[in-house]
Amino acid sequence: MINPNLQLPPAPGQGFQNYFEIDVNESIQSVLFSVSNYLREGERVAKELVEIKFKELLLNLVLNQKNHALGAYFNAVRNERQDLEYTMRKNFLHDLSMEQFARLCGKSLSAFKRDFTEHFGSSPGKWLTEMRLNHAKGLLLTTSLSINEVCYDSGFKNPSHFSRAFKQQFGVAPQSLRDRAA
Repeated sequence: MINPNLQLPPAPGQGFQNYFEIDVNESIQSVLFSVSNYLREGERVAKELVEIKFKELLLNLVLNQKNHALGAYFNAVRNERQDLEYTMRKNFLHDLSMEQFARLCGKSLSAFKRDFTEHFGSSPGKWLTEMRLNHAKGLLLTTSLSINEVCYDSGFKNPSHFSRAFKQQFGVAPQSLRDRAA
């Protein structure tokens, strides 16, 4: 569950700047001091401890009301990533162009492609094809829909293209997969 104190709206009329002044209060100084103690010991610090200390530092930074702009920036970045993934997973079966997917995500086409690749580690076209083919495979194995119905229900427009892509992805034609599973 997300800490309700982190649900910070952006400051009214304020865009995000390239840098943020950070108020370093006693709790932040304490975290930094504890980290410096570990580093002074000279031994290798456990990865889990570093992660915990980093999270503690971030929470102390954004929960400090004087660091409102930084907290709002982190919140905006987090929401933007969630919105992209949610929108794509909700709509991948629809016959939409990349421009329409970009518009649904509230981005220009170039920003959409850049953000998508950064978030999913794949191009939008490749990701859509994989998601649709995995969905089709599930339909083939769990329903009695015809191959054409599976094709169209999975977001493909052309049954021959669907069959070629399916065979390339899974090494077997759609009908052959169904026959093997029966």
